Amino acid sequence: GPSLRDSQRNLLDSMASPQRGLAASHDPSTWQMSSLAEVQDADGAAAGGLDDDDGGGGAQQQQQDDEQDDDPLPAILNLKIAGEAVLGGKLTACGHSVYGSSLCYFQWVRHKQDGAAYLIEGAKQPEYLVSADDARCQITVECLPVDDRGRKGEVVNAAANNGEPIPIDEATSSLLTGYAASGKARFTVLDAHNNVEHELCIERRSLAIKRGSHGVIKEPYSGEVQAEIAVNEATVLLIHISGGRRMDLDCIDNRARDLAVLTLRHFVDAHLQYQDEKTRRRGFFSRR
Repeated sequence: GPSLRDSQRNLLDSMASPQRGLAASHDPSTWQMSSLAEVQDADGAAAGGLDDDDGGGGAQQQQQDDEQDDDPLPAILNLKIAGEAVLGGKLTACGHSVYGSSLCYFQWVRHKQDGAAYLIEGAKQPEYLVSADDARCQITVECLPVDDRGRKGEVVNAAANNGEPIPIDEATSSLLTGYAASGKARFTVLDAHNNVEHELCIERRSLAIKRGSHGVIKEPYSGEVQAEIAVNEATVLLIHISGGRRMDLDCIDNRARDLAVLTLRHFVDAHLQYQDEKTRRRGFFSRR
């Protein structure tokens, strides 16, 4: 099958919103949005005008085009990732555009501990917000430079945190340990659709969403219960439950959202492992 680099290049080539220029500073306001299609259309219009030229102008233009074809391809030098590589931290791709580079395509990539690498859905901007999905994973960014003539340079990449996995900070780790020991955790959340306040209760065998003293939803853990981080939403948590249903919750703060995600995943995984072990023990004794 295609390599990760081939998959990334295909994905980057298909993106519709490249960034104009590559910031040499850490200021994202210097990255102006543009469309590669607009550049290609402009090139096409210019070429069409040249076709109508007569006399020596066409030959002169052809010579200029041949000389331009020998120009170095657009490139990005010293690509690096600035910012805090911690949960809730903001990362920014920075570098220097050379050889006429005017557009840049971006794709952030998550590398799991088992070596597998995944393109992060929706992460196609020079900035990226680190989330619970990135805990204990390596994060890199791929950049494809393009010039005003639509010529593409080589894809370059950079790694966050000097290539080391994103750590779970001591404060978050301490809270997770406390929740695991007590078997419960409580989070104040909002319904992401109507901003009504709820309490998310995560326990050893089930979760519940409560509004006041009334339980809105109580869901025992199963393989269908999953915590998902919403794409491009800093504080939104999506909880998938049985029957294909989903609860969209705003945790108000991105660190609270990450803590809720890690806590729920821990309790669900622990419960499913316990159930599997109980099933294996039951099968063992039934065979004796």
